[in-house]
Amino acid sequence: ENPASSDSQQQTEAATAQNKNDEAGQSSQADSVAETKQDIKQQIEDLQNTKDNKKRAETAKSLDRSLGKIADALEQESAKNQKSLDQKQMASQLQQLQDQNQAMQNARDFVQEAIDREQNIQRKATENLSTKDQYQYLALEQLLLEEDMATAREQNPDSFESVTSQSEKVQKEMRQTTRSLNAEQANAPINSKQTVDSLKQLEKSLAKHQQEMEGAQQ
Repeated sequence: ENPASSDSQQQTEAATAQNKNDEAGQSSQADSVAETKQDIKQQIEDLQNTKDNKKRAETAKSLDRSLGKIADALEQESAKNQKSLDQKQMASQLQQLQDQNQAMQNARDFVQEAIDREQNIQRKATENLSTKDQYQYLALEQLLLEEDMATAREQNPDSFESVTSQSEKVQKEMRQTTRSLNAEQANAPINSKQTVDSLKQLEKSLAKHQQEMEGAQQ
């Protein structure tokens, strides 16, 4: 399991739990505000119906305190709403970073698989290519790998964008290897070896970019 991905997931879950706690607090506060509003309504009625100056003064003080409670509640609600918004934005950003890291890992996994497949083609091309059928069989394997490489780049565009020139170089060399095998050319093993070397360089570049992404998440 990727440590950075696990950390991002834990932070996302923590932010979600905090949002739930805030929602429960907001519900309790809403009940308190509703009660205070009822008190204010009653206090206003008392002021209107009471002629006694002493009682009116006491009621006015109570009304002032109630209005202060409402003002404080509104200020707290505004602060909590902003905090909730910030937490949701943070959770969204963490999820986005987690998705980007997973996409990068998917790209690296494919390239590592491609290295194994290309090395297998190179080994077979070097060992024995004495018949047309053997050339054609390896040409088909190479063509399938070439197509899979193009699909991987389409499925993970952001991951390969940082290594565009290298991935295009690999794609070009795969195509050249397919053509040399299909044409039964003696340089087919050399072309395949060049593709292996380029794939290894591509994998190193992807690994470097992934490390940089993980460092930015910490």
